[in-house]
Amino acid sequence: MPIEIPTPYEIDRLIGSSAYRDAGHPQSASTRNAVTNWFAARYGADSSIDKKPLARGDHGDVQDARQNYIICRALAGNTLLVGEGNFSFTASLVFDHHVTPMSITSTIHENSRDISDDTKANAQKLSGVGVTVLHDVDATHLEKTFPHQQFDTIFFQFPNAGSREPNRGHNPNYVLVRRFLKSAVEHLRKNGEIIVTVVNSSYYYGRFRMDEAAKYSGIKDFYAIPFNQDDFPSYSHVNTNDENSALKEYRSFETWIFQP
Repeated sequence: MPIEIPTPYEIDRLIGSSAYRDAGHPQSASTRNAVTNWFAARYGADSSIDKKPLARGDHGDVQDARQNYIICRALAGNTLLVGEGNFSFTASLVFDHHVTPMSITSTIHENSRDISDDTKANAQKLSGVGVTVLHDVDATHLEKTFPHQQFDTIFFQFPNAGSREPNRGHNPNYVLVRRFLKSAVEHLRKNGEIIVTVVNSSYYYGRFRMDEAAKYSGIKDFYAIPFNQDDFPSYSHVNTNDENSALKEYRSFETWIFQP
């Protein structure tokens, strides 16, 4: 009798479950093994991944990828990153986790004349290995830069509107995420996903109201998983309009997975 292979949707559901997220759950080990083996099989690794090391293949370092859903999504096809600030998250995907550079388009909202020396250095390094690096990209109007292009995964790490002034009675960060999601949905391939990472606190949840933003954009399936900054050694987040970093000020973060 043939072995039934889980669908991507079933794997996404497992990753969002308490059995996967809570190490103390009675089904934690079996759930994590199921997810781990699925990613290994999908990205070309031997299915017996718990018995021997994995070799680095065409899809990057599967040994690392299997430990983090974000990395696995970046390995899954064409990837767009918006609001990249200093491009260091993209650099971590490429240089720490060996995601194929040619599959990545990394963008910032700022003009090339207004960025720091570190940002310029990261941009040049990424461009040099094949990453498409773009400036002046509005995450809430992706059609202006990508009128016909679609992606498998679209990332927005720690979105920040850079303002506290209410926008028609709403928090500006909620408006930013809502508009971004609505635009991003139109630029996803079939079975594509949108991934947004934020600080995990009741205060930030009130600012972003992810569930409301998702529903406004017509997204029915969404959930949050923990974000571990230690998985991305080269990542040095910089906030909009200042030099402070959410990674330094806070210790708990979550990544929202949106599946239109």
